[in-house]
Amino acid sequence: MIHMLKSVGAAAGYGFWFAVRRAAPMLLWLMWLPLTWAVAADLFKTVATSLDPFTGFKVISVNVPNHCVGTNPIIHVTRFIKAPAPHGRYQSQFLPSGVGGPVCPHDGSPRTYKPQENILYAPRLYDYFGEAGQCWLTPGRSWQGELNWLFDRPWRLDAPISIKTNPFEVWPENDARCRAYEPHRNTGHQ
Repeated sequence: MIHMLKSVGAAAGYGFWFAVRRAAPMLLWLMWLPLTWAVAADLFKTVATSLDPFTGFKVISVNVPNHCVGTNPIIHVTRFIKAPAPHGRYQSQFLPSGVGGPVCPHDGSPRTYKPQENILYAPRLYDYFGEAGQCWLTPGRSWQGELNWLFDRPWRLDAPISIKTNPFEVWPENDARCRAYEPHRNTGHQ
């Protein structure tokens, strides 16, 4: 490179340092170009995420009914998927009202979400929040579920889509309300 600069400077009748001074801005520009590109891409991710985290997947509500201990009730998840969502997964856990930390954490299996409008998805509670029989909620208190969807989006910063369920109660087995609920009793999936 230096040999080339000497020959260019000598051919034009100028000295070596004159050629270096003429070429230096161009060389600096070429060196700063990748760094500028990386900073611009990072800025784009930040702005795109803050303006629109990911509107192709929205969860409107997750409703869990009051139920008796030992049952696996049907829950209602209302969501829509406008655009093909990238590969993603969800995490769930239960939050007790009052004192205590989260219980029964569950990592859902990864999947690809396909476009669908206004889905009313009705899985069983423990299909969505873990395995029935491995984690039963303590009766006699109020609970709330928390769900977080995480998507692999290389063009956006990680911003989980989160929602909490309605507060619901788990009734003890000897509660009068459980007698009317008896036909739905099971310890697994129905």
